[in-house]
Amino acid sequence: MGAIDIIKSQADAQHGSGEAQAELIPSVTSVGPHQSGESPVLSFNAKTLCVQVTITQAHCAKSLDPPADLVASARDKMLELVKSGQAVLFTIHHDRLEQAWTKLRSLELKDDSKESQRSITVRLATGAPKLPGLRISPPHTSDSMASLSISAVAKEVVGWRLDWLALHVARDLLLRGIKDQPNLTQIHGALVRARYGQVVEEIQLKCAQIFPPNDRQQSRLAINPARHEVSLVVFDLDAVSDVSLVETRLARIEQTIDKLPGSKANYVILKDELLESVETALSGPESLGIGLPLILLVAVDPITKIRISAAPKAKRNIQPHGDIPHLNFAIAADRLLATVDEFTPGASQDISRLSQAWLNGEMQRAGIVHGIRDGVLEEIRAQVAKNAEPKGILVAMGTPASAGKDPYLHTIITQDQYGTTEVSDTGGPQAQQRRALVKAGQLVGEVRYGTPPTTGKDVAGAELAPPPGEGLPNADIGEGIERRGSERFYAGCAGILEFDAAGALVLTKILVHEGDANFSSGDIAFDGPVEIKGNIESGANVKVKGDLIVRGEISGGRVECGGNITVDRGIVLGPYGSVRAKGDIKADFIENSTVTCYGSVSVVRSIMQSRVMTGGAIITTGPSSLIGGGTYICGNLLRTHNLGLPKGSKTEVSAGVNFRAEFSMRLRQKRLDMLILSCEEDRRAFKKIMETPAPKLSKLEKRAKDELRDRVSRWKSILDSARQHLYLVTATLNYDSAACLQILGKLSVNCQIRVGGNNIPIVGEVISVLVTANEQDGSFLQPLIAGKAKPAGKSARNGR
Repeated sequence: MGAIDIIKSQADAQHGSGEAQAELIPSVTSVGPHQSGESPVLSFNAKTLCVQVTITQAHCAKSLDPPADLVASARDKMLELVKSGQAVLFTIHHDRLEQAWTKLRSLELKDDSKESQRSITVRLATGAPKLPGLRISPPHTSDSMASLSISAVAKEVVGWRLDWLALHVARDLLLRGIKDQPNLTQIHGALVRARYGQVVEEIQLKCAQIFPPNDRQQSRLAINPARHEVSLVVFDLDAVSDVSLVETRLARIEQTIDKLPGSKANYVILKDELLESVETALSGPESLGIGLPLILLVAVDPITKIRISAAPKAKRNIQPHGDIPHLNFAIAADRLLATVDEFTPGASQDISRLSQAWLNGEMQRAGIVHGIRDGVLEEIRAQVAKNAEPKGILVAMGTPASAGKDPYLHTIITQDQYGTTEVSDTGGPQAQQRRALVKAGQLVGEVRYGTPPTTGKDVAGAELAPPPGEGLPNADIGEGIERRGSERFYAGCAGILEFDAAGALVLTKILVHEGDANFSSGDIAFDGPVEIKGNIESGANVKVKGDLIVRGEISGGRVECGGNITVDRGIVLGPYGSVRAKGDIKADFIENSTVTCYGSVSVVRSIMQSRVMTGGAIITTGPSSLIGGGTYICGNLLRTHNLGLPKGSKTEVSAGVNFRAEFSMRLRQKRLDMLILSCEEDRRAFKKIMETPAPKLSKLEKRAKDELRDRVSRWKSILDSARQHLYLVTATLNYDSAACLQILGKLSVNCQIRVGGNNIPIVGEVISVLVTANEQDGSFLQPLIAGKAKPAGKSARNGR
């Protein structure tokens, strides 16, 4: 049921009735403007006094929210019923419509054909007529919500509907400040008994039962022996989707009833009502999982009198006017003030009868329980002693609610289909630098307050919601963010949520690639973030300017990313693949790959036989993680559990250096080494051919002799140029003296380490060690944990 607002209906206004009628807001819709297939279809059922709307996936795909005129049309229809006297109160189920709209919108729309469009029917508004003979009064027990009595004859009650009766109960509870939902099956049982002619007198209504979700059961029976009622709790509609299954369930219910105490012959199976409820649920929001579990009354004993849980009549707070003094109270419209409105003296005008217990009973009867003033009884007795009317004496003052102050924008990123979480709670872009992937329509931000709003409480003890705060009229909201109302912000599309350079919250649209990216799927190039719901395989070329998220692994291809790369599994590229990123790279493992990034590389398990170059750190986070074999260049930090392969290939590490300059130097050094080797081979070949007498040389050897003489004469200039290039690159190298290696486990001897420009030979295996760029106590290796000893007999001194 939607939010409830209490007003006096037009029918009451015309007849001058003093009894307030409840309009359970919001709205109604006329059938006219929405008959085409392009818009949701509205219909009105004159028998049930309800307005329904049928919506499809295609309708929901066109907008984030349902059309506002749906609710307006439904409200107009309900007001028309009130004006004509057909209804005295109504409710609008706008929250239910919004939930169904959002859920249906989130489902994948395969094509535009009608066959592929899922549709549901949502009850948008429900009206209720006047129900003569219905009386709802305050409860007699502390664990009850209200007392329900039906004095109408059976032939009149037969035409009543359950939703009408429930609407009247909800109206009465709201008038007394109670927002909890009553037990609908208990109301249904009372209605069935009244239809069978039983006098329903002061049944104590309880709160709605709560059945937690059950993964193991699609449905279960709930039996209330005291009320002679059997209910079916449906957690999954598959349990009742087949009529034959329902028939089987009803047969089992009859078997269960046979075992119940009392007269089993009196039980009535509500088959028709059950099937109607199931049919409505299968075509309604319940089919999307909204409003589950369903709690349906399926059997009741309408004949056997049930014991009414109530206090003895002698102890009730409703007193006869003839003998006991009586008070009526006036409660302000905002329900924050209660005053004496009328005093009726008893037959014996003895002032001693005006006791505190009497006053407490009168206030309890009127539902006044909060903010009661001290000294009220004395003021009333003083007025009565003077034969004066105590009208206007202030009895109780509620606690007003207060609005929040000092508003700020708080980002909200909940766990969603993309698996991204949380942003800081402190407000402001400086504290909220994390980026996150969000889906279309997701709540991403809201206005919060440095001084939070406070709830109030009226004289009936009901909580009062805080009034709206100041809001943020000039909130820093950028492209892709939609503002709904004054305090909530939603993502207009799927994308990356972040703060831009100006501090505004913006959303960058994301491209989602379903399945693997490979030679068959074609290249992927996108000017923004990309999510690949599969693997990147050999033959694929992926080039994105935003962040890249890979839900599988990268097993080949060439990947270039202008932001961060996140890989759910591993990176195994082989000799022909490469991965480059301007941000960070995160993966489960890296093996036999070439990886380059300007940020940091973080893996969970291991990095093996790879060439990894970063501008930041190289980190493995697993408890037994390993970096071994290959070349690793990082800007400041390498942290792992184990470094090196004791019986495998060499592991080269260079920390505290610009990886681009370091890599360029290594390439030029490698080229120079190859040139020197080629020069030496040419010199040896030329020397050998010069030692052979000219007459013995063949034509080919003579031609080779001339070519070797020419190449040998040019080798000096070639080597000098290569050495000059190497010198220039080496001169540009800058080292970070704060760089270090943190080895939490074992550092193997088969490692070549350079930190901050210093070569650090490892002469023996060590454990839990910190390798720094600066010597301390004559060594570059320091215990990582205080008191951790180096291996006995092993020296860890290092040279430059």
